[in-house]
Amino acid sequence: KRCAKEILRDPVNLGFGLGFPLVLLMLLSAIQANIPVSLFEIDTLTPGITVFGLSFMTLFSATLVACANDAVAAIACDFGEKYLGGGIMEFVARMNKKAEEIGLQNTKFENPTGLDSANQYSTLREVVKIAAAFYQYDELVKLSDVESYFNGKSTVRNKNYLKCNYYVDGYLNKNAIGLIAGQLNKSGNYCLITASQKEGRTYIFVVMCASGLIVTRDEENRVSYSLGAGNAYTDMNKLINWTREAFVLLPVATTDNIVGELRVNSGESDHAMVVPAQNVEKLVINVEGVKLEYKLILDEGT
Repeated sequence: KRCAKEILRDPVNLGFGLGFPLVLLMLLSAIQANIPVSLFEIDTLTPGITVFGLSFMTLFSATLVACANDAVAAIACDFGEKYLGGGIMEFVARMNKKAEEIGLQNTKFENPTGLDSANQYSTLREVVKIAAAFYQYDELVKLSDVESYFNGKSTVRNKNYLKCNYYVDGYLNKNAIGLIAGQLNKSGNYCLITASQKEGRTYIFVVMCASGLIVTRDEENRVSYSLGAGNAYTDMNKLINWTREAFVLLPVATTDNIVGELRVNSGESDHAMVVPAQNVEKLVINVEGVKLEYKLILDEGT
């Protein structure tokens, strides 16, 4: 009785204790539906929880927020060895397989970090497709969009300077959503990927081959960072701001408008009114006086 009283005295903890396992099980089931191996089936639940435990989330967060290549290499090595049976190379093979699945034809990975390699390549259009696939996962987007987070020992700050001005100031953009930044080599080839939203539409932006981050040290060996001419952040801010003014979403037809008539051969009436099943809109260049016209074409096969 006393034990029961102690348990029931704290309804918050009781509810958490009963509800959290169910929530966790549903979450892991959702993850299982989107990963290539059976980590979260009931009979393999323990290793699944282990691989997506604190260590994994710490490394994964560092990868997305701080662009930590050592973190993603550690994930690829451990996951590839324990669960794919081939270490980093098998992990990279799965990356290439996923690239094919999302329709990429001119992309090949040779390492999990994206750092320069002789036979590793992609195109601007296909990097946009990769970003579009990433933006389907709301929780990952939220993680990439944070200014910083505390990992229990220190503060990890975002290396995307559209989101955080701790290291480099002057490039914040409140309309930018995520994603990541990186530099191919010491001489430059900086890449920046982000997105913004307007009127329910998502715009994805990629700037590649920009000038690199400038790293300097003072007499006391303190490090400072800056960006010179031709940097990705200046261009990206121009692109984001331009799209917010350059495009407008115009209605083509609405569900309460009759857009045409169709002849009826056999029926109570000799014609039928055509109304859209849903509102139809078109994204167009925002030019003063722009108007849209539509043409109704009957599909004879229906």
